[in-house]
Amino acid sequence: MKTLSFFFLLIIQVSLLAVVNLGDEYIGLSEMGMWRKQAEGSSYNNYGGEPSYSSTTYYYNEYIPTRLDSSATGSATGSYNGGSVSRYFYNSYPEYEETIVEVWSFAFYDPVLSLYKTTTIRYNNSGYKIEEIEVWNGQTNRIVYDYDDSDNLISETEYSSTYSQSDPLRITTHDYDPQNRLIYTEWTSQNTVIANRWQSWSNHALPDSIYLYQPTTYPAIIITEHAFDENEILYYKSTIQKQTASSTFWSRNDYHYTYINADEMLFPSQTLIESCSNYSLEVPFTPTSTQTIIYNYSNNYHSVAFYYIGNTSYNYDDNWLLTNYHNANDDGIRNESITWQYYGPLSNQDWLAPAPVLLSYPNPAKDYMTVKLKQPANLLSRNARIFNIRGQLVRNLSSQEMSGNDLIYSWDCRDENRLPVPSGIYLIKLETPSGSITRRVSVVK
Repeated sequence: MKTLSFFFLLIIQVSLLAVVNLGDEYIGLSEMGMWRKQAEGSSYNNYGGEPSYSSTTYYYNEYIPTRLDSSATGSATGSYNGGSVSRYFYNSYPEYEETIVEVWSFAFYDPVLSLYKTTTIRYNNSGYKIEEIEVWNGQTNRIVYDYDDSDNLISETEYSSTYSQSDPLRITTHDYDPQNRLIYTEWTSQNTVIANRWQSWSNHALPDSIYLYQPTTYPAIIITEHAFDENEILYYKSTIQKQTASSTFWSRNDYHYTYINADEMLFPSQTLIESCSNYSLEVPFTPTSTQTIIYNYSNNYHSVAFYYIGNTSYNYDDNWLLTNYHNANDDGIRNESITWQYYGPLSNQDWLAPAPVLLSYPNPAKDYMTVKLKQPANLLSRNARIFNIRGQLVRNLSSQEMSGNDLIYSWDCRDENRLPVPSGIYLIKLETPSGSITRRVSVVK
């Protein structure tokens, strides 16, 4: 359901407070923990058309509880129905790991399962995807992924049997700055450049500006700018675009965000959208229409309702896991649901023992950070690990320093090679028998 997230609220979590991105499947402060998706379903009542339904159930490995063995999907539109069963196979080789997914499908006119598609995905020993192969209906698509020495994705090369056996159909390339931030992307299809994107950065978690140029197929130029407050929270975004390079007039949308603080999280309270469909870059921006989205919360912020392209609502359970989504607009009514399953230990936990709490200060930090773990008695290890937002290990921290019942760590904002880390978001992680404890921190140079 992550596709339901609103593009104008796509915000990386920073500083002492985490900005909630409504529509994400999990919005809690720490990592999601030992929860896995058990089932999900959706229904859509299309005004003027037949209603449609779908549901998927997931089945996991008995010994590796996060590994899927199979899933079953059923769907129906009016009197037409069908479904599929996906089977997962896992292989390990010296140079890579491999996952094979077979999708077996059936239709209302033929209830016998038949192999529809086979997908093979290979990962290198660092866990990065290096190849994906799809075979269906007699054709084959293959994508090859390449990385630089810093494990940044630098190219995606796609081959299709319907185009050529040797020449790539599409190529996407990426460039990064010395701090491993994405600054340029180029998309090529059949040896023709179809889009370019430039991103400029300063000391924020998001780019300051994005320039997208799309010369072919659907010609467009899109310019996006972000602004942040003193706490590194995104409070403004502007998007300007025009559909043809020769056009002198642009359309513009400005978004102004405000938040409310609850449970150490920043929930969107209001979004003001100012728009103009006939805008010139040479004159001051004067909006011709405005819209205000007001978010109405209930159930201690676990439920929210608002109006944007229809009446919309999200519901989260006590663990901040998304359980329901609803949208009703002029085209129809859509409902989606997710059922979650806990797979962690139960019998050996001491539910009366105080839960460990991970604190950090200052946050954001410049050159030095102190990390304090309260109630550390049930740690599996005293070692803390620091990761960047790509999931790459940055530093291992060990501590024997105690202050009362607290465990103290010190980080000099350097990596394992003792080099200063760049500005950005980092995760501090410790392991306990009941799961991991994670704290988001930021470094600002």
